[in-house]
Amino acid sequence: MISDKKVKVLDISSTQIRYINMTSFLNHCHNLEFINISRVRVDSFKTDINTMQSCENLKTVDASYTILPSNIVPFHGNSETIYKNANIPININWLNSVNFPKNIRYLNMSGVIPKWISYSFDNFTAEVFGASKLKLEVINIGSNNFGRMDLTLLMPRCPFSKVDLSGCDIRYLNPDAISSFKLLSDIDLSRNKLNSMMAEDFNLFENLFTKLFNLRTIRLASNGLTRLPKYIFAYNLRLEFIDISDNQITEFSCEVNHLTHLRTVDVRRNRIQVIDAATFDTFDNVQILLLGNPIQCSKCDSLDSINWLKNTASSTTNNPDLPLQCENKDSEKVYITDKTINEIQEICNRPKVIIVICCTAFLALVLVVAILFKIRRCQRQRKYQREMEDRIALIREGADESKFVVFLSYSSNDDDFVNKYVYNQLNENLQQKVGKDSNLVCEGDKHFQIGRPIPEQMSRFLRKSSVVVILLTDHFIQSVHCRNEFDHAILLEKPSVLMVKDEIDIEMMNGQMLDLYEHRTRILFMRENDEYIPKTSWENICTSIMIELVEN
Repeated sequence: MISDKKVKVLDISSTQIRYINMTSFLNHCHNLEFINISRVRVDSFKTDINTMQSCENLKTVDASYTILPSNIVPFHGNSETIYKNANIPININWLNSVNFPKNIRYLNMSGVIPKWISYSFDNFTAEVFGASKLKLEVINIGSNNFGRMDLTLLMPRCPFSKVDLSGCDIRYLNPDAISSFKLLSDIDLSRNKLNSMMAEDFNLFENLFTKLFNLRTIRLASNGLTRLPKYIFAYNLRLEFIDISDNQITEFSCEVNHLTHLRTVDVRRNRIQVIDAATFDTFDNVQILLLGNPIQCSKCDSLDSINWLKNTASSTTNNPDLPLQCENKDSEKVYITDKTINEIQEICNRPKVIIVICCTAFLALVLVVAILFKIRRCQRQRKYQREMEDRIALIREGADESKFVVFLSYSSNDDDFVNKYVYNQLNENLQQKVGKDSNLVCEGDKHFQIGRPIPEQMSRFLRKSSVVVILLTDHFIQSVHCRNEFDHAILLEKPSVLMVKDEIDIEMMNGQMLDLYEHRTRILFMRENDEYIPKTSWENICTSIMIELVEN
């Protein structure tokens, strides 16, 4: 029926299916573009991956709150499944061999895990290959029970632009679980328990969104948060909407001055008593939603906040949620007027002596902190120098875990340039830096074992090298082996240094290569009298490489 009538939209939500032959369905769904099976109960099904065809036009699937057969998801009984201490490769290219629908752009799998079942991950890594073949942009897996997600998801070229993880009871979310979503613009983590993660590892929580440079919307509502780390949005320069409503936040203290695209900050129904007016007043056309907060006007430190509220609320017509009342010293709700501001000013003028004492103590504290900071900085410098010397000593003695300091990656078309201007100079200067007269630069043609598979040798010697130096040319970008070396170096999280000698067609670069090219400093060669010379000295180049050894 689906095939004969060329059905494009199929809605069978809220029904019960005793039995479904998935192979037959998939073999007759060529015209289907939208399917809604939300709240469907499936008792049993049959599928044969060897004979099924693909719903090649299917773009939207709503399978929210679908009840799967009991042999897959039990109907009763509490259970928690924990996946831990494992590294699992997942090859999405396998889906092509079974004609799995691969043109889906929207997938809603929210609520498919019953409330009495939960899945957690502990020190778990999944390496996903072939994600670039997917067209999935929006994925909703909210209202499922995931608990702890100490998960590292390596998924290069992931196409996700919006991910919904709301209502999943997440108590811990490793930033590496979402760091591969480079195109992500909208993430919803509302109605979880991320305050537990902030209590467990504050720094990790602060770095939750560090690698998501394209984020425009972040939702953290209803997570029990009592505060936000100062630099939690430091790298999300494209942010437009921040939702931290329905938490326990007492002040909005995170740094947002650099967010030039910010349009709305939702802090409704928190416990904010004093607003940091200096922060909010730096923005133009920013809607700040404050309804449901116990704004105070009973202390001197609320003067700037109340002043800002009075001036902004009276002139901003597109912001209906700004409260025009506050609680005075008698816990009474009063309108914010000039009289209110005068009363607060009187409170500020009373304890001048105390203020002077506090200021003196504060200055003394600042001085002590500055001295301690200076001492700490010196200690760090000494520690850094010791680590550098220890690492060099390990390399000199042959006890370092990496056999080579540098893995030199380049196209075979650039052999003459490398042999004449790079390899010997780099190796000799590294030898002088380390104090060891041995080969410290790995080069494929010199070190790969003859007769072995290239990917195996590439992986082996990348792991034996500490830093990857890439001679970036058009030949390199166009070479499949070179791109594989680059992608594998990224996958292994090897520090990479680019070396550039001529103009490059950046339009041929993939996303990660372009990001490295645009955001990291490079070794540049200039041409003089038909000869190439680096713009900086080889000593500086080798020093930078040694620094990468210590920092990574």
